[in-house]
Amino acid sequence: MRKLTLLVISIATVFASCKKDKSDDPASTNNDVTINSTAQVSFKLDGTTKSYVQSATIEQSIGSSKSIATWPDTSSGSWSCGFDDPNSGDDIFDISKGYLRFLGANPDTTVFYNFFVPGNSSYVNNPDIQMGVELYYFIGGVKWSTELGSGLQTGSSFKITDRKKVWLPTGDRGITVLINFNCILYDGNGNSKTVTDGVFLGTYMDI
Repeated sequence: MRKLTLLVISIATVFASCKKDKSDDPASTNNDVTINSTAQVSFKLDGTTKSYVQSATIEQSIGSSKSIATWPDTSSGSWSCGFDDPNSGDDIFDISKGYLRFLGANPDTTVFYNFFVPGNSSYVNNPDIQMGVELYYFIGGVKWSTELGSGLQTGSSFKITDRKKVWLPTGDRGITVLINFNCILYDGNGNSKTVTDGVFLGTYMDI
């Protein structure tokens, strides 16, 4: 997984100076978070509210994992977006979405954009080789994930409700997405926690 941490000043530059397309998808106003809000995630963990908003102490991080093939075979890839602590470098939260098949080293803009089309996705054990998503959250240095333990996600949901194209000044392209989610997290030792009322706003970059 190739991963890159985006500094707050860099993200500010993206949204202040990037080229934007007017969203052609229905906007969400869940919890007053819209596609133009500051990158953030909030949810209830066993009923306790957790919230992280991009700031000087919370950085947005992005990553990708690709398997490149030569024509006529198709390449594949998955992309991740989340938040980490810039002081410690520790991961906090992440959502990976995979996998997309495409020709060449990178998907074209339309193919990449439509990989994040509004709608529902399923939780899977490995988004690098399965179509779906994986979500994880660190609690006291311990990773809790939708793919650990039994991975059972009965009653869980994951839905992209809005999206918007963005470009970095370097020419790199990305998709800002607004997501609503509920899920069960496992620590791999038979323990589980329930996540409800989840709202995520972040930018997936084709890096």
